Amino acid sequence: MTRTLEELLAGRSDGPAVDVAALAARVRDSRRVLLVLDDDPTGSQTVHDVAVVTVFDPDEVAAGLDGPGGTCFILTNTRSMG
Repeated sequence: MTRTLEELLAGRSDGPAVDVAALAARVRDSRRVLLVLDDDPTGSQTVHDVAVVTVFDPDEVAAGLDGPGGTCFILTNTRSMG
């Protein structure tokens, strides 16, 4: 069952109400980017509208960060190393 952020936060008494649309707009307008080094491909499977780069190439990473989400996962695959 997939639930929205609003549904997950509904009824919580341990924090302030969150205006999800306003928060998303602030993140988008900040033009900040997030680069995630991920050693396990399941991490990138938990998000959507996020670029995933499988090779550590500066042009590929730059292209991933230029995407609409401003987030890019780089799969390092370090778990497969001895």
